[in-house]
Amino acid sequence: MEPRLKSSRQWSNLPSDLLDMMMKLLAESFPGDLQKYNLIVEGRMYPEEVILRIGYNKPGDLRQENFEGSIDFKPGKEKVVDQVQTLFEATTSVLHSYFKAPDLELPQQWTKYDWEPKEVFLQHSRVNSGLESQADALLGIDESSLINQDSDLELEELKASLGLSEEFEQKKVEPESSTQNKTVH
Repeated sequence: MEPRLKSSRQWSNLPSDLLDMMMKLLAESFPGDLQKYNLIVEGRMYPEEVILRIGYNKPGDLRQENFEGSIDFKPGKEKVVDQVQTLFEATTSVLHSYFKAPDLELPQQWTKYDWEPKEVFLQHSRVNSGLESQADALLGIDESSLINQDSDLELEELKASLGLSEEFEQKKVEPESSTQNKTVH
């Protein structure tokens, strides 16, 4: 899951009991629509945002339809559960609209919507969560920790420690061209 805010690097998964509760609510709210699909509910808490993904795919199908929501979060001033509830309502509203009108154009990037009394950001993606988890396992990435950190941050820290900047990466090193022809006998 990709965060909306560039500052979002460290995160924790939403509690599994909260995700399970949302899964049950979805099954009750969409009794006919979701019965033939695998349902996916995932979420992350970052220091400044909360993200929720509700997805589904047909058994055996690689394509996964995801409805993702992001909302700003101020620890100490707001409760995570309230933010998740707002995201759940907004995201399931889009999901409901999509089932009624499958030709509905969905935002492919984070797009701001007013969801009284908050602002939420929604997007649609087709990232397959199962394949993403399998790839992480092959790479030795364990996201079951209480606090996780995106690998981009580690890469940025490594570049900084080596004194590499974006300017350095953008410069192309051209091979020196020789004006003499060399013949090997």
